[in-house]
Amino acid sequence: MSTPDLSIFKVPSGCVISRLPFSPEQLEIFNAVLKEDRDDYPNTRIASVVKEEWNISIKRIALSLHRREKCVCYDKPLEAK
Repeated sequence: MSTPDLSIFKVPSGCVISRLPFSPEQLEIFNAVLKEDRDDYPNTRIASVVKEEWNISIKRIALSLHRREKCVCYDKPLEAK
Protein backbone atom coordinates (compact mmCIF):
# COMPACT_ATOMS: atom_id res chain seq x y z
CA MET A 1 0.00 0.00 0.00
CA SER A 2 1.40 3.42 -0.94
CA THR A 3 1.45 6.44 1.33
CA PRO A 4 -0.76 9.32 0.15
CA ASP A 5 0.86 12.66 -0.67
CA LEU A 6 -0.24 15.07 2.04
CA SER A 7 2.01 17.94 0.99
CA ILE A 8 -0.90 20.20 -0.06
CA PHE A 9 -1.99 20.31 3.59
CA LYS A 10 1.42 21.21 5.02
CA VAL A 11 1.77 24.68 6.49
CA PRO A 12 4.92 26.44 5.24
CA SER A 13 7.44 27.28 7.95
CA GLY A 14 9.20 30.59 8.36
CA CYS A 15 7.85 34.09 7.97
CA VAL A 16 6.28 35.45 4.81
CA ILE A 17 9.58 37.04 3.77
CA SER A 18 11.45 33.74 3.97
CA ARG A 19 9.02 32.18 1.48
CA LEU A 20 9.38 34.82 -1.24
CA PRO A 21 10.65 33.51 -4.61
CA PHE A 22 13.93 35.42 -4.76
CA SER A 23 16.61 34.34 -7.21
CA PRO A 24 20.06 33.89 -5.63
CA GLU A 25 21.13 37.30 -6.96
CA GLN A 26 18.00 39.04 -5.69
CA LEU A 27 18.37 37.38 -2.30
CA GLU A 28 21.96 38.59 -1.99
CA ILE A 29 20.88 42.18 -2.75
CA PHE A 30 17.83 41.94 -0.49
CA ASN A 31 19.80 40.59 2.48
CA ALA A 32 22.45 43.29 2.01
CA VAL A 33 19.96 46.17 1.96
CA LEU A 34 18.28 44.91 5.12
CA LYS A 35 21.57 45.41 6.96
CA GLU A 36 21.82 49.04 5.86
CA ASP A 37 20.58 52.10 7.71
CA ARG A 38 16.79 52.42 7.75
CA ASP A 39 16.94 56.15 7.08
CA ASP A 40 18.87 55.58 3.85
CA TYR A 41 16.90 52.46 2.83
CA PRO A 42 13.38 52.65 4.33
CA ASN A 43 11.10 49.62 4.28
CA THR A 44 8.57 51.41 2.08
CA ARG A 45 11.19 51.95 -0.63
CA ILE A 46 12.50 48.38 -0.35
CA ALA A 47 8.94 47.03 -0.71
CA SER A 48 8.32 49.28 -3.72
CA VAL A 49 11.51 48.24 -5.50
CA VAL A 50 10.90 44.53 -4.83
CA LYS A 51 7.40 44.87 -6.33
CA GLU A 52 8.25 47.15 -9.27
CA GLU A 53 11.63 45.71 -10.28
CA TRP A 54 11.28 42.03 -9.31
CA ASN A 55 7.47 41.66 -9.45
CA ILE A 56 7.39 40.14 -5.96
CA SER A 57 4.71 41.43 -3.60
CA ILE A 58 5.93 42.11 -0.11
CA LYS A 59 4.02 43.46 2.87
CA ARG A 60 5.76 46.31 4.67
CA ILE A 61 4.71 44.98 8.09
CA ALA A 62 6.25 41.56 7.35
CA LEU A 63 9.35 43.26 5.99
CA SER A 64 9.64 45.39 9.12
CA LEU A 65 9.33 42.39 11.44
CA HIS A 66 11.86 40.42 9.42
CA ARG A 67 14.29 43.34 9.28
CA ARG A 68 14.08 43.81 13.06
CA GLU A 69 14.59 40.03 13.49
CA LYS A 70 11.23 39.69 15.22
CA CYS A 71 9.95 36.87 13.02
CA VAL A 72 10.12 33.07 13.28
CA CYS A 73 13.19 32.83 11.04
CA TYR A 74 15.31 35.01 13.33
CA ASP A 75 18.16 32.48 13.55
CA LYS A 76 17.70 31.02 10.07
CA PRO A 77 19.26 32.63 6.97
CA LEU A 78 17.04 33.10 3.93
CA GLU A 79 17.59 30.71 1.06
CA ALA A 80 16.91 31.31 -2.62
CA LYS A 81 13.97 29.45 -4.14
